[in-house]
Amino acid sequence: MVLMYNNGVDNLAIEVEPKECTAYYFSKAEKRITGDVWLFNIGETPEKAPWDDTEEWEGPYQNSSDYCYPHDIQLPILESDFDVQFAEGSETFGIYFRGKLVGILGTHQRPGKSSFARKNSPVAKAMDQEIPRPT
Repeated sequence: MVLMYNNGVDNLAIEVEPKECTAYYFSKAEKRITGDVWLFNIGETPEKAPWDDTEEWEGPYQNSSDYCYPHDIQLPILESDFDVQFAEGSETFGIYFRGKLVGILGTHQRPGKSSFARKNSPVAKAMDQEIPRPT
């Protein structure tokens, strides 16, 4: 499932894959993806970081247990579970899942911030404060 949002200038796509949920920031001016963030795993969280196993890192990947808080996202995941907010003229999107802030992503943020990230990794930065995470 791919969900598209627009802030009047650029687009945000949320991609729900079988194993993870990732968001991408598309800059219309630059005609390319200029930001991305892992939001959460779906299903079992791997113990080892998948990016450690490859020389050429090509995401999206699940985040490993070393880098993320334990979570068990209840299925099914529906389009109505997501909401995206942004300030007028802002290049930053707030990504909500089931009413809770799960990600912050703006142009040239690679990676953006995820509330499920325990510490910074190649796929997500930790948020500055503790945020209640959805199930």
